[in-house]
Amino acid sequence: MLTSLVLSACATSTKPGLELLPGAEIPGAETQRVAILQQQQDWSFKSRISIRIEENGSTEGGSGNLRWMQSPQQVELNFHAALGRAAWHLIAGPGQAKVTLADGSVYVDSDVQRLLSRQLGWDVPVNALSCWLRGLVVAPECPAGSAIVVSRDAEGRPLQLRQNEWQVQIHSWSIVDNLSLPKKIEFSAPGRKFVLVIKQWRLNDNNYN
Repeated sequence: MLTSLVLSACATSTKPGLELLPGAEIPGAETQRVAILQQQQDWSFKSRISIRIEENGSTEGGSGNLRWMQSPQQVELNFHAALGRAAWHLIAGPGQAKVTLADGSVYVDSDVQRLLSRQLGWDVPVNALSCWLRGLVVAPECPAGSAIVVSRDAEGRPLQLRQNEWQVQIHSWSIVDNLSLPKKIEFSAPGRKFVLVIKQWRLNDNNYN
């Protein structure tokens, strides 16, 4: 069963800003939301994830619980599959990533993308994930050109994003400390589909909401 979600703590810097489609006018509330989230350095969430991978005529998938904790120094992910069938723990910081599997095996690499591809078996644009998951396109940690906004809701929040072959859909939102953050988000590419339902968000040192 394929049960893996990844993130890179080694993000590419870019100047803070707000992505704009030609001729688009974004409401001030969304501009403010983006500006505040761009300054948030410590955040975490608890979620439920489902995964579907199609390869060589076969389909693999799974579901489980994922906890994601991010700070300026590192990112830490804990995954536990449904019914306890699989688990892994990832810690990644500048220059090094380490994943520990349920059987105690430990794998280390200087490149988190390479590590997770080799040990957990799939590829995803890891540098962009932390931005997608917060409904951001531009932030200091987002890779330049990581995504474009395809559509927005009436409040200016992104509904659909696109990056190369990847399609991102934000189905619903939570309000956390008066900020909108995605609650249900789906990202997919040919042969790969991930659906994440975020049950609890935390910003900085606040309690889970």
